[in-house]
Amino acid sequence: MNLNFPLKSVIRTTSTHIKKLNTMGIQSVRDILEFFPRALESTDEKNSFSEINLGEKNTLVGNLCDFRIEKTPRGKKLGRAALVLEDGSTIDVVWFVIPYKLKSFQDETKAWLVGKVTRNYGKIQISNPEIHFEQNVHVGGLRTIYPESPPITSKWLREKISGCLIFAQEFREILPTEILKQRNLMGKAEAVKHIHVPKTHEDWQKAKERLAFEEIFEIQVRFLREKFLREQKAQNPYFIKFDAEPVKEDLKKVP
Repeated sequence: MNLNFPLKSVIRTTSTHIKKLNTMGIQSVRDILEFFPRALESTDEKNSFSEINLGEKNTLVGNLCDFRIEKTPRGKKLGRAALVLEDGSTIDVVWFVIPYKLKSFQDETKAWLVGKVTRNYGKIQISNPEIHFEQNVHVGGLRTIYPESPPITSKWLREKISGCLIFAQEFREILPTEILKQRNLMGKAEAVKHIHVPKTHEDWQKAKERLAFEEIFEIQVRFLREKFLREQKAQNPYFIKFDAEPVKEDLKKVP
């Protein structure tokens, strides 16, 4: 399989997602691997109350308990639960839109919740958090944030791209070896992997530097090639400049 293989034959998704990808110019494996993230976000795990940053997004890890569905005075449903951290602290959890994953939820299951933590009426609460029941590409370290266009979200892209990274090795290296060594640049395949799934901020920065350098390199090569062709044309003693006006005059005389 090569990088130009149709994406719809590689990933499992809905026709709605495929249509949206097409409008975004993403049709092949190459296209999605070259759809680079715009930012990084830390999801380092916090399993004790002292580690929580109030008023900010946190990734809390603990046992999710006592999930229940309640109704608001206006008749809307919301989900509530308690997350018990490793140090015994209890965090109130509320969802105004109940995640699908909670339909098969079993009490006292280990969970990773990603959301903003606030103090509400004297209680510590995390509102509308993402929920994960295992460590994956979304939690436990750095994760990538992509330009989004619903229903294509960063979460969706992280999942699909992580499954396509096996094809990154198919990228052809276009930079000369001496330039890679001279500037201490990553190889193309390595840079594509690190831009999507970086282990450290440094890895991500190096991947960005490598891919940006390649883009500039390609522009310079294209410019020099066009300049060379123009000079060759100017120096060609047999080159005849085409003058359209006499031809137009002659064509007017033709019946």
